[in-house]
Order: sequence, then structure tokens, then C-alpha cells
Amino acid sequence: MFRQLAIFIFFVQIGAGLWMSPLLAQDKDDELKPTDHPKLSFDPHASPESSASLENQFPEQAAEIRAFIAAHVSRAHARDIDGYMSDFVPTRLRHPEIQRDYAERAMALEDLQLSLVAIEFQQIQPRSATLHTRQIATYRDEHGQPVVDDAIISYRLQKTDSQWQIQFTERRRLAVE
Repeated sequence: MFRQLAIFIFFVQIGAGLWMSPLLAQDKDDELKPTDHPKLSFDPHASPESSASLENQFPEQAAEIRAFIAAHVSRAHARDIDGYMSDFVPTRLRHPEIQRDYAERAMALEDLQLSLVAIEFQQIQPRSATLHTRQIATYRDEHGQPVVDDAIISYRLQKTDSQWQIQFTERRRLAVE
């Protein structure tokens, strides 16, 4: 009897937790405002000065990376899905078909305009780098209304052979003021 009661209580707790979790969950990234966090990296130890210092230490790599990220954004803006997908390290994509589908849907947005606002380096090595960018996308939604999507996109890059490629990205959406 005691065991059955314990099992019943356990399942009631799980059921309540599953039912209430959507009510309690919050996406903190959607609450961020661009002016709340002037530092792109959201790292209290990072700064534009530390980024500039890294660029001075590794000028060749920094220039290559800036050009690579600008080209990556340009490929998305030009709706070059094959070029865009080739920017990723193939072995790092767990589900390349999902990534490709996401990119195709994003590139199909009406009146899509992309702008690379800023780049901040967190780490640069001869064959790897971590950086944060602020990118703004504008487009029209399914009702023809203009949408502004302001986001911090963080990249982890590696240099394979003679080219930089994306190992992974992380996106933090900023709330529009």
C-alpha cells in the first residue's frame, strides 16, 4: 500500500511539473534590450579594448575572420544556401538537414535585409576563434508587417586547411525597444 501511494505521489508531482513548467519557464534572452548590455559578449571580463588587443596580437587571423563573417552574412543575404552551408564544419552538424531547412526558411523571408553591426573577439588563436556579433535582420512577416530582429550571434570558428569554418553558433535575441 505504501509503495503504491509513493508511486502515485511521484507521478502526480511529475504531472504537475510538466503541466506547470510552461507557465514558469521564461526565455531570458527575449527580455534583453540592446541598451541593457552594451558589451556584445555578455561577459563581464570582455570589453571592446580586450577585443582590440586580440586583434593587435593576431592581425592576420582577425582580418581573415572579419572577412569570413562578412562573407557568411552576405551569403545568407544573397540566399546562397549552398555557400552558406559550406561555411559550417560538416562533422560538427548533428542534423545538417535541420540546419539547412532553418536557413532556407530564413532566407525565404519577404524583403529580408541583413546587417552586421559589430564584431567583438573573445578569443583568437592561429587556428581557432570565439567571437560575438550583433546582427540585425529586417523582413516582412506573413501579414506584410515589418519585423526587426536584433540579435547577438556568437561563433566558435576553426581554421581547416586554409579556410575558416563555423563549429557552432549561439543566438541571443535582443528585444526591440
